[in-house]
Amino acid sequence: HKAHPRYSDIEPLGRKILEIASALPKLPACANRMVHGDPKISNFIFDAVTDQAMCLIDLDTITTMPIILELGDAIRSWCNIKGEENPNAFLSMPFLQSSMTGYAQEAKDFLIEKEWRALPAAILTITVELAARFAADALMENYFSWDPSRYATASEHNQLRAQSQIRLAQSIQTQWNSIQNVIWSSATLI
Repeated sequence: HKAHPRYSDIEPLGRKILEIASALPKLPACANRMVHGDPKISNFIFDAVTDQAMCLIDLDTITTMPIILELGDAIRSWCNIKGEENPNAFLSMPFLQSSMTGYAQEAKDFLIEKEWRALPAAILTITVELAARFAADALMENYFSWDPSRYATASEHNQLRAQSQIRLAQSIQTQWNSIQNVIWSSATLI
């Protein structure tokens, strides 16, 4: 896609994604489970009075895959308080602590130790994969929708999304030990 008008802006993002991807920790083989497939925060309906999650929507993504990928994507969404369209994205440690505490209280025995231990790598892997998908679509412009009221082109919108996920991945790398500690202590593995 070198002829794309935004290629010179997007190509450096691709190089950064490949750099981060080359250092991704290996994910362990885990059993497939039935999952939602897109557990981002906007796919939850919350009670207006209690703020408690009531249900999941967007059920066309239900599938089977390792639960670590589902949870990695969930944590990526839940704990990035800046959102998917902010170049200052970061993983919020207080949100991670709350998410893991709540998850462990409700589903602690649902995961086996190998799955708990794989969560930090799964969060990073899913974040890098999504950055790559956004960067690719910034050039192909055929997958992700875009907001024409805020961006001149789908490419521009998806470039920002890719930048956001790259920044989030860097935040995860920077906080790696703290992320491991929060997750493992929530699961009482250490």
